[in-house]
Amino acid sequence: MLIEYGGDNAKKIVDDDKLKDVYGKLPPQVELLIRKRRIDTACELLVSTNHTISDLAATLNFSSTSHFARCFKAFTKVSPLEYKNKYFSKTNL
Repeated sequence: MLIEYGGDNAKKIVDDDKLKDVYGKLPPQVELLIRKRRIDTACELLVSTNHTISDLAATLNFSSTSHFARCFKAFTKVSPLEYKNKYFSKTNL
């Protein structure tokens, strides 16, 4: 998963797998920040594309669809499918 950081004029892209390769185990706060960014990206993709939940889980580098769904629900309080059903139709009318 790629994450962006920096201001509008100085966007950088970092691969979190490369961070782990360089630094080993990441601090819990960094892991949480990366996971939050991945879920934010999932929210955007769920309402703006026709990708399946399995495709998104793989694209966002989750170990499985069920792990993705658990993480998604932990952050949003709804499942990915519930989120898509609630917001996809409203953004694509």
